[in-house]
Amino acid sequence: MNMSDSLFPVMEESIQVEGLKNSTDYKFIINAETSEVLSCMTDEYRLVTNEDVIKKAMPVLKDNGAVLTSVNMFNNGARTTYRYRFPKITVKIDKDELHPEVIIKNSYDGSTNIDALAGAFRLVCSNGLIIGRTYGHTKNKHSIWNKNLDSLDTIIPEMIQTSIQTIKEDVPNLQNTKIKKSDISRLIEMFPSTVMEELTNYLVVNPPKTYWDLLNVATWCATHQLNRNYESTHKLETGIYPKIMKLAKHEIASA
Repeated sequence: MNMSDSLFPVMEESIQVEGLKNSTDYKFIINAETSEVLSCMTDEYRLVTNEDVIKKAMPVLKDNGAVLTSVNMFNNGARTTYRYRFPKITVKIDKDELHPEVIIKNSYDGSTNIDALAGAFRLVCSNGLIIGRTYGHTKNKHSIWNKNLDSLDTIIPEMIQTSIQTIKEDVPNLQNTKIKKSDISRLIEMFPSTVMEELTNYLVVNPPKTYWDLLNVATWCATHQLNRNYESTHKLETGIYPKIMKLAKHEIASA
């Protein structure tokens, strides 16, 4: 999918029902090209288009050499995810090399605020990794009362540094902590049955010895085996890193 596919014009249309009080308390969010209704929202919903978000983010993305690697739209364009990689920035951990990534999300149905996540891309096996959320839900809500929706130009540089720092702090702990065998089963439980054969075969050929190994098994499966056009894939992917970090920290604490 191309960037241009996600930048369709969007308009608001108040809902008026004859004979009802306060009938203008709700409005339709509409794809102006197709006249398709994307959602029905309250009048407190503030429309921020994908084009608005990208225009705001683009200067700092360009300044840091970002490259757009994917655009995914869900629910007929009501939700969109952009993934940018920073190939000029490399984080080296032992023999591993990673590039920071930023995942930017926006929605027209209220299901996702203007959201951004820190990520990383492991060069040795082309695995994607979402580290975590650094651009919070609360202060970036689609609301007419929210005055903090225009801060992507300051948030993204912070996110790049956060992802680099997180990688440098967390990866050595993952690399140095031997895995608890039962935690492999906990990882397997995260994935759908449709990829179980591929995941099991990969585990047989590449048995994880540390939590870093386990993380790379999970990111390999999410990156190469799951359908990237399914929203469920992106939701699962978001949970991998915190899940494995939690398992590793528990093992470190009990050692």
